[in-house]
Order: sequence, then structure tokens, then C-alpha cells
Amino acid sequence: MATFIPKHLELALRMSADGLIQNLADKVSSNRSVASGHLRNSFKISELSENGYVVEMAGYGQIVDEGRRRGSMPPTTPILSWIREKGISPKSGQTAEQLSFAIAMGIKNKGIRPKPFIMPAVEEMIQQTLQPIADATALDIADFINAMPPIEFKAKI
Repeated sequence: MATFIPKHLELALRMSADGLIQNLADKVSSNRSVASGHLRNSFKISELSENGYVVEMAGYGQIVDEGRRRGSMPPTTPILSWIREKGISPKSGQTAEQLSFAIAMGIKNKGIRPKPFIMPAVEEMIQQTLQPIADATALDIADFINAMPPIEFKAKI
């Protein structure tokens, strides 16, 4: 019996994964969520198989996408890193640590508005790759059928 090997589908999935990574980076850039570029450059595929793939991103990507409700204090260390990366100078008499704490308090009190980019990127990728994935699946099925041994008929009398 022939074994079904979805080689065309794997290639189509790789192409769709690459397209999704590009779409995510484009969406993050277009909705003004880029401060340091860390999130935009953090998207990568960690697993890829005929069943799909797993996309990894910087931990705060979900907060950018979904926002943050007010009430909980965010960590100040990433804010401090952001202040330093952007070269932001605190007011005179204020340290960068104090500024990061003040920003964290503002986030705690006001929250962060969502800037959705994940689902728009996924929906765009689906539209871009639906036909190529269907075509790849059809090729894999055709290869499977063509690899099957011919059917023999024997008459018993």
C-alpha cells in the first residue's frame, strides 16, 4: 500500500507561514505599534508540519494586540529598556527608573488601547494562501493515486 506523503502541502504551508510572518510585521508597522522594532522583528515559526505551524513573538505582542485593562501594574524593566532604546530624557531631577515607574503607573491607571494586528494578518494570509494550499493538496492526492500499484483482477472459476 502506498504511503501518503504531503510534500506539496508542506511547501504550501511553508509559503503561507512566511507570508504570515510578513503580514504580522507589516500590520505591526502600519498600526504605529513600532517603537524599537523588537516586536516587528520577533515573529518566527517554531514548528512546521503538514498539520500547521506555530508562530512565536515577543511576549508583549499579545498586549499590543489585545490592549491592557487598567488596574494591574506592568513590569517597569521593559519600560526602562524602551526609554533607553528610544533615548528619552527624563525631566530634570528625574531618573530613567522614576520615569519608567511613572509610565507604569499611567498604564495601571488608564490601561492600553488594543491595536489589533494578529487576526487581520491571519485573515489576510488565509485569503492569500487558500488556493495554493488547495492546489498543493490536489497534487499530493494525485501523486498518491499515481503511486498506487495497478489493480489486478483474477477470475475464479
